[in-house]
Amino acid sequence: DLCATNYNKKTKFFIKQNALTMNWRQDSWLNPPYENVKDWIRKAYDEHRKWNVSILALLFVKSDTRIWHDCILHGKAEILFIEGRVHFWQNGKRSKNPAPYPSAFVFWRKK
Repeated sequence: DLCATNYNKKTKFFIKQNALTMNWRQDSWLNPPYENVKDWIRKAYDEHRKWNVSILALLFVKSDTRIWHDCILHGKAEILFIEGRVHFWQNGKRSKNPAPYPSAFVFWRKK
């Protein structure tokens, strides 16, 4: 997960630097924070085009926004909409409240 931190990582391998400032030269996964998701979407789309890599992202759905149109819809990403709202887990417990928005897996596939 390009957005993982030492606190929330799920594997031993994760990026210890700010991935927004790095080149993504390999296939990647990201679950970006809500507060700056636009930056992550733009970076994922740009890196996919620049390096011809596949990038899978779990994103909230705001299909009325310019970033969705520019980078996902017109960027020809594959989209799998998730039924219902996603619940996240913390310290082994499911959150009481679901995500505030619908979610989707967005996949920029290398050619």
